[in-house]
Order: sequence, then structure tokens, then C-alpha cells
Amino acid sequence: MAATDSHATQGLALYDRERHSALAITYGGHDTRVCAQYFMANAAVLAGRPETAKRTSDEAIAYARDLEHPFTLALALVFGSLVHQWRRDVLSTRERAVEAASLAREHSFPLVLGWASIMEGWAIAEAGEGHGVLP
Repeated sequence: MAATDSHATQGLALYDRERHSALAITYGGHDTRVCAQYFMANAAVLAGRPETAKRTSDEAIAYARDLEHPFTLALALVFGSLVHQWRRDVLSTRERAVEAASLAREHSFPLVLGWASIMEGWAIAEAGEGHGVLP
């Protein structure tokens, strides 16, 4: 986990929005700052720092919203839903998954839609709302 934090922190220190946000199309289709933040959030929650994870994930989502880049936002939301799943926060997991799925449908991001559907399904099951959903 320390290596993840170290690499992500170095990446964030080097990131310059004016120079780097346009590179999203070239390098994986998403913004590198947001990517570093959601990996930091995932590492934090796995290391037993759930509040740090929540804060970092929320920052990634907020920055992605500001960028107005749908794929970056969809990824930030789906990874944010994962952070909240690990925190056992059913409502936050579902909220982020539903929004990620909506973006994925609107912009044809099938992989994100699959991930978001899994996270939403988990939240539905955890909330006890899944009875009778399947035939």
C-alpha cells in the first residue's frame, strides 16, 4: 500500500491540469490525476483508512466533474462505489454505481456499465431489496 501512495503522490505532484488534462485521450481515455486519486482511495480503504479513502474518492469525483470528461467521471464514480462497498456504506455505493451506470449507458461505456451494475447489484442485495428480482 505504501508503494501505491508513494507513486500516486509523485504523480499528483507532477500533474499540471493545463498541460496534462488533454492527454486523457492519448493515455487510456481518462485523466491521470483522477486515476491516481481513485487508486489512492482504494489503497487507503484496504489499508484500514476508510475516512481517508472516502475523502480522496470524493476529491477524485469532484475533480472529474470539473473536467467535464464523461469517461473520467464514470471511472471515478465506479471506483468510488467500490471504496464505499469496502466501507460497507450501501447507500453511497448504490448512488455512485447508479450515476456511473447512467453515464455508461449515455456514452456507451460497456465495461463501466458492467462494473457499475455489479456494484449496484451488491447494494440492492445488501439492502435486502433483491428478493424476487430474478425469475
